[in-house]
Amino acid sequence: MTKILVKGVNWIGDSLFMTPALAALKKGFPNSHISLLINPWVREIFDGNPNVDETIIYDERGKEKTLKGKIRFIRSLRNRNFDMGIIMQPRSYKAALFVYLSRIPERIGYSHSLRNLLLTRRVEPPRAPVHDIDMFLNIVLSLGVAPARKEPYLPFSPKAEDWADRFLEEKGINRGELLIGINPGAFKQSKRWPEPRYAELSDILIKEFKTKVIIFQGPGENEIIEKVISLMKEKAIIAKTGIKELSALSRKCKLFVGNDTGPMHVAAASGTPVIALFGPADPRRSRPWGRNHVVIKKDLPCSPCSRVVCKEPTCMKSITVEDVLQAVQSQLKRTEKSKGGALVINRG
Repeated sequence: MTKILVKGVNWIGDSLFMTPALAALKKGFPNSHISLLINPWVREIFDGNPNVDETIIYDERGKEKTLKGKIRFIRSLRNRNFDMGIIMQPRSYKAALFVYLSRIPERIGYSHSLRNLLLTRRVEPPRAPVHDIDMFLNIVLSLGVAPARKEPYLPFSPKAEDWADRFLEEKGINRGELLIGINPGAFKQSKRWPEPRYAELSDILIKEFKTKVIIFQGPGENEIIEKVISLMKEKAIIAKTGIKELSALSRKCKLFVGNDTGPMHVAAASGTPVIALFGPADPRRSRPWGRNHVVIKKDLPCSPCSRVVCKEPTCMKSITVEDVLQAVQSQLKRTEKSKGGALVINRG
């Protein structure tokens, strides 16, 4: 039996985009034991995934934060005697070094400068921008594995589904009412649409579209959500959720409007039509995967960029409430699924 260690990625959206590569790997190595090395905050993405035999949690903010903790963790990986290590991050030296120090004899990843010294099999990165799903999948395909489906996979959770039903009942929402999910948060400040516009959008949806608005709140987003709520004239529903609950509750929504961040990708993977607001990132790489999604992005000379914080995020501020409302109207009127994936609306 081949023992394979996959060094996973660190973000929720990227983790979802990695699931087709895991499916292809399991299909190509059906008798293997696949261990996935991930951070604790993306664990829920893979709970119940049939293509992962084991998750190994590396808590770089906890017990593995110190040098002693890191050394102990690497020794534990050595003791597992993996045959193959796959590094999903395209350029990370740290990820490749982890696999190298674990003394895994076969180490596969994208070619990148001096990182090549840590790899035994190097995959040439694509010259033109491709979606992250293809970036991760290409690494596995380099092993001679046949392509698998490209749709991100998020396991269904009956427990979370029951929670979502109870949540809506407690909030007085009846079956059949029009629900729209809103996600104002994002880890990167540069990716956030201004809170006053989320407040204005939510008020219009409630008053003019006669919808119930659910504002999703993730860890560390209290200040963002409180600002949106304080600026609103109408009353919205706040939902503090984990990944599984977010998925279940988003499935109850007719639409999901949010920044280019993890919760938006969870909603898309759960089958909910998404309106994604893009600023610094390139939607060719990270657009929501699937049909009936809309990407709103302005064509500006400073975008794309990789800034975490931007003093003047013009790319996000140039998206107007009217832009989003037009997309909402279009989505609500759409009776058939679009062909060809996400529709990109450029109003620059």
